[in-house]
Amino acid sequence: MKREDIENAAKKEAEELACLVYYGGSAISQEDVENACVNVAEWRIDSVWHGVKEEPNYEEYFLYENAVHAYHVDGIYPSEDEPFAWDDYVKDWGLIRWAYIKDLIPNTEK
Repeated sequence: MKREDIENAAKKEAEELACLVYYGGSAISQEDVENACVNVAEWRIDSVWHGVKEEPNYEEYFLYENAVHAYHVDGIYPSEDEPFAWDDYVKDWGLIRWAYIKDLIPNTEK
């Protein structure tokens, strides 16, 4: 997740607020601003999660949620002797979604 992605999501919400004023002919309420902030925050949280059809990069740790809504951390380190099959892994562990650990850690970049 890059700061630019977050800024783009915020700009999208700001544009929607501007359209509300322009086309609606009214002022922006505090509730409108609060809703825009919540929308960007929800987008940020949801944007780090990947569906199980997308295979993570090997050798990067990820958090996954399984079918019973338990969370686990793992990393995939395939060996030359034993091939790795992502579809089998998803089925065996009941994955429903996953996210890279690095994307869950707050960005302290200013």
